[in-house]
Amino acid sequence: MTTAKLNTLHLHLVDSQAFPLVLPSAPRLATGAYSREERYTLADLAGLQRFAAARGIRLVAEIDTPGHGAAWCTGMPEVCPSARCKQPLDVSSNATFEAIEAVLRDLFTVLPDAFVHLGGDEVSTDCWSSTARVAGWLDERGLTADEAYGYFVSRTTAIAKALGKQAIVWDEVFNHFGMALDREQVVVNTRFNAAQAPARPPCVANASAHGYRVVRSQNKHWYLDQTLGKDWRAQYEFELCAGLPDESCRFIIGGAASQWGETADTSDLMQTIWPRAGAVGEKLWSPRSVNDTVAALPRYVAFRCYLNRRGFVAAPALNGRARSAPPGPGSCYAQ
Repeated sequence: MTTAKLNTLHLHLVDSQAFPLVLPSAPRLATGAYSREERYTLADLAGLQRFAAARGIRLVAEIDTPGHGAAWCTGMPEVCPSARCKQPLDVSSNATFEAIEAVLRDLFTVLPDAFVHLGGDEVSTDCWSSTARVAGWLDERGLTADEAYGYFVSRTTAIAKALGKQAIVWDEVFNHFGMALDREQVVVNTRFNAAQAPARPPCVANASAHGYRVVRSQNKHWYLDQTLGKDWRAQYEFELCAGLPDESCRFIIGGAASQWGETADTSDLMQTIWPRAGAVGEKLWSPRSVNDTVAALPRYVAFRCYLNRRGFVAAPALNGRARSAPPGPGSCYAQ
């Protein structure tokens, strides 16, 4: 990452499939890990924090809520709507928000960054509406399920703020709530031209025009797992501020090369990320006028060979499918 001038590591720490964090304030949650061996502790995160800080890299944790929360139910079933309908996390229970606060408090003892990512994406509220206890809570308060989603986001944001952190959310949260969203929140945009509604402008244009800070990780270009059938130009050709006026562009505060776990594990992780994330790094640190892939190609090839010389498993630069093997023997500069 330091070689590519990427200075922030976004840690998507938990998801629907597993809760691998061992936390002193909520130890039961770790029973939602894949196995006892596939867990990590605060000591592990503290070690990673020290390693990263020595290399100029920030660690920003994400605890995705209220969706992507099914793994919480294994150890703490009281935070889920029911045993048969596990997510989103139970909006009607104080136990849910107490657990979230406990998780964040523990994390912040070892991860000092000013930001925390609270997720907010891919929330289907069907479990709330179909679970009698939660539906009754909604009725008592005169809330629709969608309004309860907004309540959940507001309450978790308030928890983060009370703990001294600024919240980051996925663009779906802004798509839902627009300017009702706390103006201090940072929006991570992933969807190409995702509109808030048919009659409203795309999320990035709308959010930045209203002063919300935006980090871009556009899925058709900078999601490394979704561009496996494309070569490095898919990363290099994306322009952060394309179509935005300069006044809005100043609210685009960064970008991210995103790699999710669906398409990679330890057998191919490094060569799936590298050298393509280096193309993202050059774009983020270059003037907007630097966009010529022909001129960039020799730099990109040299970057891959440099990574290999340093012992990093970076895939061949000249292939049409991200992590493909080279066609035959030859120089690193011709692969």
